[in-house]
Amino acid sequence: MNFYEVLGIKKTATAEEIKAAFRTKALQYHPDRNPDNPQAEEKFKEVNTAYETLGDQQQRLRYDQQQDHINGIPRQDTFFSPEVMFDDLFGGFNTRSSSTARHQAFPRFKANISITLAESLEEQERMVPITVRTKCIKCFGTAVGKGGRCTKCGGSGCQNCGETGVKYEACEGCKGIGGSEETKQVKIKIPKGMLSNTQLQSNTEHGTVLTSIVVQYPDNIKLGAGGRLIMNVGIPYHVAVLGGMHSIKSLEDTKINVKFPPLKSTTQMIKIKGKGVYSSPYSTERGDLFLLPHVEIPENMSDEHKTIIEQLAKLYSREDSNDESTSL
Repeated sequence: MNFYEVLGIKKTATAEEIKAAFRTKALQYHPDRNPDNPQAEEKFKEVNTAYETLGDQQQRLRYDQQQDHINGIPRQDTFFSPEVMFDDLFGGFNTRSSSTARHQAFPRFKANISITLAESLEEQERMVPITVRTKCIKCFGTAVGKGGRCTKCGGSGCQNCGETGVKYEACEGCKGIGGSEETKQVKIKIPKGMLSNTQLQSNTEHGTVLTSIVVQYPDNIKLGAGGRLIMNVGIPYHVAVLGGMHSIKSLEDTKINVKFPPLKSTTQMIKIKGKGVYSSPYSTERGDLFLLPHVEIPENMSDEHKTIIEQLAKLYSREDSNDESTSL
């Protein structure tokens, strides 16, 4: 059962398209609309199962990987949730040249890459170092060279030969190591929309590289509930009181002129549509950016500024005095 076919959507469908397809199919096969119809009831169950998998980002990523493996489709980039762990780092020596390589463990490597939040908006490429292990062609990785009767015991067995009666020399080709290690630089393609603490699997000529992606957020930006991108911005005092235009820097470090209303609470936010981040590598549109404004106090206040603020303080003081007199 192919979950995409069950919902009648393409594999590239967005989260919104998946949800819309589920609603349509669920209404079509709902038991209330199809009483005494076991086939419709079965279809309804399949639709629910498909949506439970494709409607969840992490489950969808795993499902896609499994389907590609079943269908024999090589994936250049596969995503894993942070919980996926890999116990074996290399999976043995590099044996791709062997005729039995397809039946042996393919070497796997680990790497770490940090990107900025702005860089996550576009596909990136990074070169990462991996240590490639190669089997010695002379000893096939055994590290053993020529052997003969132990000279100390004459073949009867002793501590020198491990009680075997035979003493082996170290392989001349690898000096008894069994192979060699060499640092290689491999190119890793990072799709747009990668989330922090997500693992990316890339197939290279040397093996599979499992890369942990870390997205670095600026100090004034955080990821809120429901995928919201929240940016703390400072606005001048007069804009906070009266409202008005004020420019901010976008994620791409460009200026955006924003009209701020008067600031009435510390939790008041302003939404800027389409200026956030992608919710996943499958997303085709960026999310929204939410501005959380606060009053910005100048570090070096001029004498003129101080005078105006002192006058404002006196005005507030007189108003407070009038309020107290009235209450008496």
